[in-house]
Amino acid sequence: MTYKITRTNRKTIAIYVRKDGAVEVRAPLRVSDKKIQEFVREKQDWITKTQNKIKEKVQNKQILSIEEKNKLIEKANEYIPNRVIALSKQLNFPVSKIKITSAKSYWGCCNIKNEVSFSWRLMLATAETIDYVIIHELVHTKHHNHSSKFWKEVEKIMPEYKACKEELKQIETMYEC
Repeated sequence: MTYKITRTNRKTIAIYVRKDGAVEVRAPLRVSDKKIQEFVREKQDWITKTQNKIKEKVQNKQILSIEEKNKLIEKANEYIPNRVIALSKQLNFPVSKIKITSAKSYWGCCNIKNEVSFSWRLMLATAETIDYVIIHELVHTKHHNHSSKFWKEVEKIMPEYKACKEELKQIETMYEC
């Protein structure tokens, strides 16, 4: 079995199976290669099971065609910036810049300059869930973290936000894009 070893300032050995099935072993700086090999051997069944689960998830996902992706990107560029501007004004959260990206690792993002970015993949969600992601990022212009104050503010604006988070999880399991 092939795996990548990353040595860090940690106390325990951990194994991570990435979405592409690749295996990474994170180990303390002073742990020997032999000890790492033993650990990987002990965890072989778990690694194989996890890789198979990932493979199964990928096989069950719906793959979007290039035409479908392009339509969603076009819709995202039209819809999301207008919706961000409307909600920003309505809720009084300042935004300095709005971008649509091809990000796969996040739905939305806000930086310290109050620039917000949204993945075009958000267009796979309902309008309510798109609003949730926009609101989530707008609240980050006030709270640049996920503290209890942040979540209280999100809930005050959108009490049903947890259902929207669930929808996003479902979309992640349904589509490969």
